[in-house]
Amino acid sequence: GDVYKRQTLNPQGVGLGLMISNKIVMMLGSTQGLRVKSEFSKGSEFYFSIPIFKKDLPKIGEESVNVPTIQPQIYTNISPNTTCTCKRILCIDDNDYNQMVVGRMLEKAGFEVIKAFNGADALKVVENPDEIQIAGCQSIGCTRFCLIITDLHMPIMNGIDFCKQYHQSFSPTSKIPIILLSAADERDLIEEGFRVGIKDFISKPVSEDSLVDLLKRFKLA
Repeated sequence: GDVYKRQTLNPQGVGLGLMISNKIVMMLGSTQGLRVKSEFSKGSEFYFSIPIFKKDLPKIGEESVNVPTIQPQIYTNISPNTTCTCKRILCIDDNDYNQMVVGRMLEKAGFEVIKAFNGADALKVVENPDEIQIAGCQSIGCTRFCLIITDLHMPIMNGIDFCKQYHQSFSPTSKIPIILLSAADERDLIEEGFRVGIKDFISKPVSEDSLVDLLKRFKLA
């Protein structure tokens, strides 16, 4: 009943993490991925099969399924804010575990992480940083954040709608680069994200290496 209600309120997904789980299962050598048995009014059972011998397992990170490739924008046009020196990143995700994992990676890389759990809350943070006592670097062009990383599917306001609202609210000189982070290999939605101003895309489960590479592309590491 609760899942049905949440799906009705948020048609983008029910937040079970099935896409990430399926990716991990496939990376571990499954040929069929996650499977499900479901019975009305009783619930669902998810299960999978993987090889039990180490020699049969592919290396973690090795491609085992054909996933649509989304080409990021060309980075030669990226001009990071040269006056703001804040090493602070806004991470937008409605999942506590995802926030913890990405947050730890960013903190290890030397960044302060501010969390928001949907696009609407994130807009409040960037529009009124003084209200939650986010200090700036005192420079004229200070934006308080050097990067925004947002999930695609969230209740209330998703990552694409957040990007649209953000670009409507801020002038080009004060805009912070926005990165889309999601397990959803949904070409149309991701390409729509690029059209409304998202600068790059990372697929979950995110690795520390891919996150560091991202920071380097934006000249933040």
